[in-house]
Amino acid sequence: VKKAWDDYATYYGMTSDEYVQKRQDFGKKGLVVTSFGAYQDSGQWRYCAIWEKLPGSWPHWFNMSFSGYQQKYNQYSADGYRLHQIQAYGNLYSAIWRKP
Repeated sequence: VKKAWDDYATYYGMTSDEYVQKRQDFGKKGLVVTSFGAYQDSGQWRYCAIWEKLPGSWPHWFNMSFSGYQQKYNQYSADGYRLHQIQAYGNLYSAIWRKP
């Protein structure tokens, strides 16, 4: 059976602006970021991500300083979120939280 695949997406090689646009576009379709990666390509930061259609709330922040990450961690922990994924790249951080 052939049918459209609308509950999963993955992209790589994105600039920061491209990632933000994809996140907005997929968010409108009910997909959330469940995995995120940052890497350098020719001296430029590039991003990859997996989006899935899952229940709950899944906030994601990236390009945070350590103090920015700590602030978000404290905020989301106090609100009942659990840390799903964290990545340090260069002197920046990315984190995904989830609230079932």
